[in-house]
Amino acid sequence: DRYRRARRRERLSMAAELQWELLPGRSVAHPAFHLAGQLEPAYTVAGDHFDWSLDGDRLTVTVLNGDGTGLAASLLTVVTVNAMRNARRSGGGLTEQAELASDTLHYQHRGHRYVSTLLLELDLDTGRVRAVDAGSPHVLRLRGGTVEPIVLDQQLPLGMFAEARYDLQEFALLPGDRLFVVSDGVWAAGPSGAEPYGDRAMARAMRSTRLQPAAEAVGTVMRELHAYHVDTDLRGDAVVICLDWHGVRGRDAE
Repeated sequence: DRYRRARRRERLSMAAELQWELLPGRSVAHPAFHLAGQLEPAYTVAGDHFDWSLDGDRLTVTVLNGDGTGLAASLLTVVTVNAMRNARRSGGGLTEQAELASDTLHYQHRGHRYVSTLLLELDLDTGRVRAVDAGSPHVLRLRGGTVEPIVLDQQLPLGMFAEARYDLQEFALLPGDRLFVVSDGVWAAGPSGAEPYGDRAMARAMRSTRLQPAAEAVGTVMRELHAYHVDTDLRGDAVVICLDWHGVRGRDAE
């Protein structure tokens, strides 16, 4: 508690307390990759979240956008994250994680509440990424100075229908690739009367991170998001994840 009190400038809302207790570490360093994430704002939240797990030769990353605001959204996110962790820790793959979380949410809310979620699983032996796209989070690749979206078939958010089933998709990473995963609070954020941050400004911010490590890159994208809003507050919370893929050789050299 002493450490956590020292980090806070003011009292957290109950919703923020729940979500910050649920967050994983802010970064992971590995010979094959570096990973970092950031959630804002810190003191009031609206359901956005991220999670990751490294298990042997498999890295799992999820970004979530819970329906609603405040404590109700946080409780929805807590249930979703723990359902996916339960499936993962029982040996389930991405589809099992998505389906257990979806069934759990639908059993509780009968389709009236849902969570938009992107699940990614990186095979550290091959650089192949498996994905389940169930909603609004976006994934973009920075390769050789070019930022482009990874286009996935979007499936229904978790919890909308009973016994919903999800399909896997795959794409490949090359050594030197940088992936960004952003929640709708980043992609769609725009001051009144301005185009969303994700239309053009976000790609410029991502390109400017080429020489930065992952932990600095997420901060740059967030700072540019705040600068884009000038003096106005963000209307929703925001998640940025940055994954640098060094490749199998980098891991073997360790």
